[in-house]
Amino acid sequence: MKPYGAWREVVLARAERAEHELGAANGQANHAQHLLHLVKRTAETPGSLRTCWTGDQQERAWMKLHQAETEIPEVLSEDELYVHSEEVLKQAKAALGENDPHVTQLSKLIENHTSWTDTHAALAAETTHVTRAVYDKKDESYAESRNYRNRLIRLSGIGLVGVTLLIIATARGPIDLNPAARTGIPGGWETPLLIALFGALGAFVSSIPALSHMPGTRNPFCLPQYQMLVKLTTGPLFAFFGIVMLQSGVISELNPASTFLELLVWAAIFGSTQQAVTRLIDRKVSVLVSGTSNSSDTSVDPSQRTAGRDTAS
Repeated sequence: MKPYGAWREVVLARAERAEHELGAANGQANHAQHLLHLVKRTAETPGSLRTCWTGDQQERAWMKLHQAETEIPEVLSEDELYVHSEEVLKQAKAALGENDPHVTQLSKLIENHTSWTDTHAALAAETTHVTRAVYDKKDESYAESRNYRNRLIRLSGIGLVGVTLLIIATARGPIDLNPAARTGIPGGWETPLLIALFGALGAFVSSIPALSHMPGTRNPFCLPQYQMLVKLTTGPLFAFFGIVMLQSGVISELNPASTFLELLVWAAIFGSTQQAVTRLIDRKVSVLVSGTSNSSDTSVDPSQRTAGRDTAS
């Protein structure tokens, strides 16, 4: 059985498409065909927790695929090269900007096809160069996405440990959220577990707008999933801190919860406040998923962004 993974299917499909484009080149494309063979073998090899964490299997497959695709312009016929160069130009404008010198040069060569025989070699060389520049930027974006995904995993792990310790401390330790004067509030494990649950539910509800406006482009490291994981582990933390302040009377404007249902409502409300902190993560993920340049203004809310280009190509 072949290993499952959305990125594997995309890599294999792209490799097969590149093989088709190189099929008519016969011996001229031996090196590219060899690279595509390595790409397919890498994508079909099962991964492990280590390769998932380091991302070396994904990056190896993508980089070799990109390297093979940069050799395509060198073996295409005149008509095929013209069509291929136009597609490369579209991707380059999105990735490098229309004012990039090489993008400008490629655009001029495509327009100047009246003397086609003379410009064929120059067009092939410039298309190869622009393709390599586009893929270099995308490979850097993949590495940045993987590093940020690992950071989100670490944050989620720390948050989960914190929630677990708070549950234990509340259930068996000195932290008492159920003052003796209050009645109808269960003790033991039930109260902290339900506080954590309602805190996570509050976090989930408050994160729906940001996640629903996330660009719908493909990212090889599934950043929105880990973005949601951070929110679900942060919500219970905010719920516990809020309930502790509420029940201790630190917030003088609010009366401590007197019923169990009221306590859970406050847990959901405090859990939803995680959005005030994790919105910074939303902005960063939006930038990485949409493929926007790091120099872009990341202070814009994700709901105001438009969907960017496909970052998994």
